[in-house]
Amino acid sequence: MKGICLGLATVGLLAACSNGPDVLNRNLPIVALADSGEEIVAPPINFARPVIRSYVPGEAGEWVLAPGAQCDVAVGPYTAVATTPSRLVVPDLRPASIPLVATCTMGEFAGRAEFESIEGFDGPYAPLAVGMLQSGAAQ
Repeated sequence: MKGICLGLATVGLLAACSNGPDVLNRNLPIVALADSGEEIVAPPINFARPVIRSYVPGEAGEWVLAPGAQCDVAVGPYTAVATTPSRLVVPDLRPASIPLVATCTMGEFAGRAEFESIEGFDGPYAPLAVGMLQSGAAQ
């Protein structure tokens, strides 16, 4: 049993090192949200670093990863434009409970998601998954 577990762990590590999806999120572009300057705000106490990904419906009704979506991301006065997947640098505005809003488009697909400030793997707002439907499809 010990050998089987070790073998599976080795296969998992090799899969993580392959040229497939970046399952460890180590080589993602970094996009920092910036203050628009329209409001006077207190400096953030810290920064969260969630990953944002986009998904579209698959043939069997499941959600399929769809890299390459353009997303407008905002939390309070801080905004950025990111291409999925990306690691965001989001000001942590706690104790204020300000949701992060992401609006993504890719070709004929579009979607919007709102994320409450909750403590997660990468801090508040993590992870971020935006589901997109075809334009004109019932949401």
